[in-house]
Amino acid sequence: MISFASYQIDIIGDNFLEEYWDHNKNNINPFNLSKKSNNKIFIKCQNCNESYITTCHNFNSKRICNNCVSKEKYLSSFYKIKEYINSENTGNNCVLITNEQDFIKLIDINKGEKSNIFKLKIKCGICLNKIFITDFRSFKFQNKKQCNLCSCTATHDNQKKKHDEFEKEVYNIVGNEYLIISKYSGAKENIILKHNTDKCNYYEWNTNPNSFLNGTRCPICQLANSGELYRLDGNIIIKDFISKGLIPKFESKYYINNRQKLPFICNNHKDKGIQYVTYSDLNKNCGCKFCSIEKRSGEFCYRWNGGVSSLNKHLRACILDWKKRSMKKCNYKCIITGERFTNIHHLIGFDYIRDEVLKESNLDLRDEINKYNNNELKLLEDICIKLHEETLFGICLCKEIHKLFHDNYGYGNNSVRQFIEFIIKISDNEFKDYFINNNINLNINYELFKEIITLDKRKII
Repeated sequence: MISFASYQIDIIGDNFLEEYWDHNKNNINPFNLSKKSNNKIFIKCQNCNESYITTCHNFNSKRICNNCVSKEKYLSSFYKIKEYINSENTGNNCVLITNEQDFIKLIDINKGEKSNIFKLKIKCGICLNKIFITDFRSFKFQNKKQCNLCSCTATHDNQKKKHDEFEKEVYNIVGNEYLIISKYSGAKENIILKHNTDKCNYYEWNTNPNSFLNGTRCPICQLANSGELYRLDGNIIIKDFISKGLIPKFESKYYINNRQKLPFICNNHKDKGIQYVTYSDLNKNCGCKFCSIEKRSGEFCYRWNGGVSSLNKHLRACILDWKKRSMKKCNYKCIITGERFTNIHHLIGFDYIRDEVLKESNLDLRDEINKYNNNELKLLEDICIKLHEETLFGICLCKEIHKLFHDNYGYGNNSVRQFIEFIIKISDNEFKDYFINNNINLNINYELFKEIITLDKRKII
């Protein structure tokens, strides 16, 4: 029996064992194998220097690994693709930009795929400037032989409607009712149309050609038609106001649409004078704002819990308008980070405002709000709202910044001076470690900070 090693040494030479045989992975002596053995062995490929699995029998006929065989086939396809694309017989001036090294990278990326779907870089044969990407299959069979810009231009030129064609199309739909004033230059280019009737005083307007063909007509006439079709009778509107306990201060002919603010006087709050509401809001149970406040006060408040909550908690629920004003002032962002906020900080401590409320109402502090009667609660709420309107706006802060402030200055007896000092400490990097640990980025609203510093002291309680 001729051994595998002896046979290969005779054919390849004495360097077989050193250059081809993988001593690290093979656990068998090559001299103990026959030259036609089907035992699996590890051989070093001389092309890529990678070790691959084969058999003694197969190695006799093929001395390179499957990867290298595959690459040779792919490269053979590459040369044919390159010859086809660069050939003048294809009827274009395209040039293949992808080179052999790029194609080898594509082989590794698209393992097992056919070479005709590899994405190739090709210079456009029309503009001779732009480089577009496509695969050989699309290039050859789907005529993808130009860049997107040249392709769109060619398609647009072929499909573009002429002015006479558009004019005829309009006439077939509306006759002489509409006239084309400007020249048609494309479906996306606005044109000027004229409504040929005295109902709208021969109105001219800019519009999109496709919109007109799809049913858009004179905006003046359409608005008038839709208003007459859907407008409610003014007498119905007046009856709805009366049914809700409101005295309408307008005539039926005055009503135009449900977005119009209509004047009224509330039967329960005649002393408050004329108020305004739209019919749309009236249908959403909006009307007299003073009735609305009463419905949210005392035992009717959504935060009412049998009268066992604290006065602080109850009064905080009454300052919604102040909160909205404060949020708008801070542009709905934390003034330290510029990000979303979670708290509205009182520049003047809420405990101080609460004490002022009690002082002005001549009432004492009670541990539960059920120990106040409805009239007393109403008085406390009104004074709290008034003081918030007269005092400073609130400051929007994120949770981490709000906690940092109160950790340093405590809860209660807080002042404007403390907040100004707090901002200065932040600017001086006194809390640098805290910001790093909490992943906080600074973006201080210095314009608002300057306003806080220069506030008129007469606005402060």
